[in-house]
Amino acid sequence: MIRNAVTGKVLDDSAAADRAVRQWDTADGNQRQQWHVVPVEGEAGLYFIEGATDGAVLDIDEPGADDTRVVLREHDDGAESQRWRFVPAEPERTSDPALRWAALGHWNGRQSWRLAPSTALRPAPGASPSFSNMLLVLEQFGSDEAAGQWKSEGVTRAPGGQPGWWAGAGARFLANTTGAGRADVVGLKPEEGAVTSSSRGDGTFDDEQRVLHPLQDEEGTFAPIGDEPVLRAFGHDEKAGGWLADKHPRFLGDTTGDGRLDLVGCHDDGVWVSLQDEEGTFADPLYVLDAFGVDQGWGTVEEHPRFLLRTTGGGSLDLVGFGPQGVVVSRGRGDGTFGPAKLVLNDFGLAQGWTSAKHLRFLCDVTGDGNPDVVGFGDEGVWVSHGRGDGTFEQAQLVCSGFGYNADSGGWRVDRHPRFLADITGDGRVDIVGFGGPGVYVARNLFRRFRTR
Repeated sequence: MIRNAVTGKVLDDSAAADRAVRQWDTADGNQRQQWHVVPVEGEAGLYFIEGATDGAVLDIDEPGADDTRVVLREHDDGAESQRWRFVPAEPERTSDPALRWAALGHWNGRQSWRLAPSTALRPAPGASPSFSNMLLVLEQFGSDEAAGQWKSEGVTRAPGGQPGWWAGAGARFLANTTGAGRADVVGLKPEEGAVTSSSRGDGTFDDEQRVLHPLQDEEGTFAPIGDEPVLRAFGHDEKAGGWLADKHPRFLGDTTGDGRLDLVGCHDDGVWVSLQDEEGTFADPLYVLDAFGVDQGWGTVEEHPRFLLRTTGGGSLDLVGFGPQGVVVSRGRGDGTFGPAKLVLNDFGLAQGWTSAKHLRFLCDVTGDGNPDVVGFGDEGVWVSHGRGDGTFEQAQLVCSGFGYNADSGGWRVDRHPRFLADITGDGRVDIVGFGGPGVYVARNLFRRFRTR
């Protein structure tokens, strides 16, 4: 049923000769008040609304008129007036109960902290704590002068803010540099090269920096580049497709399950795939999906991050993107193609106020159940929509009141303050790590410790 939130009445097929629909009182078992929502193939976020009685769909009687009626008509795949989009008026958001760090002083001058309840967030019914509030754990690698005055220069960020593209001097990120199974702080200094502060395993990092590797090595050599490209596609030149780094994301991933990495790219018109064969060569690109492209409203890589990953345990690689209306998923078929793109979450999109200039968004398993969750660094702090394991996501919840754009959540900025999700303790849970002005901040992941299933 489709119910009016104000009157409580439902959409009803009046069975009149003109096939007009109306609002009417609910009648249990009345099929004239029951509707099927059918995705429009290849059109993310658009649906046909089909009546349960005879398969007729909702249509506009006189498109463009101010007093037009909604009627039922025979399905016409080419009729724009039969396509509908669901747009939330005010997406309700909730927050997990939060814990804060309370300082404890010791007679020997050392400092430690305990977790204490916080009233900063409005609890959500049935929710469990997910992350602590943020704590400054290292007064280095920050943008303030006292913390090293770090500034990223010439860095092209990956869609979710994670490293992965070209990183220049001043870039900061997290990597396991010791083999201990924990993420360490890494920064690129122009005069020294890559330096690191190792994780101590308790959510903090060593005060002393050590040089990990110089940026340039006079004796370092690399394998020569071949005379010919392995595939004349997915490149910047017009003959190679005219792919642009700021508009056309490209990925490597096994889309068929044969253990070989394929090429996947989102161009103006949609998604192209080039499969790799047993000899390590790539087939000519194949156009597989009219979605996730510039022509479908996905203007830039920064504004609309896209990812290639599994949203189900053991399934094929899927395409997931932050589109204009929210989170869109196209399920992989396991043969190098993808199913129709579907809007699965009315949040984290431009329609809900998320912009690349203010917010970071990406996907990461924060619960340890093997399914990726949607993570967004918003105005108020960090929001998470837990993945259900079927390509859909739960309602977003505020899980940490820090690392956000607003002043009361830290005043973090995309161009100055990198933020990541990484396991810094080796316990298998990703924590939130951010490079702020005074240094490195951490919010510990508490999900498994407090949540029962």
